Amino acid sequence: MDLSKYDSTMEKYLEAISITATQADQIEDAVKNVLALTLSAFPDAEVSAQGSFSTDTLTKPLTAKQGGGTAGEFDVDIAIESE
Repeated sequence: MDLSKYDSTMEKYLEAISITATQADQIEDAVKNVLALTLSAFPDAEVSAQGSFSTDTLTKPLTAKQGGGTAGEFDVDIAIESE
């Protein structure tokens, strides 16, 4: 089966759902700030990002146009373990 005819369609799809470098930088900065704040309050805790952010499968949320007037937001799951 020749799958090459799907290459451009797949590329367009991946471009549509992939976050931009600017979005990735903003998310990285936010996660670093939250982790630093958490560790300053709970210095003995183990803190790590979870979910699609940590597995590098994060996708763009819906735009306001796609979402019927309300744009989607990113979320990052963070695990905090402490004894």
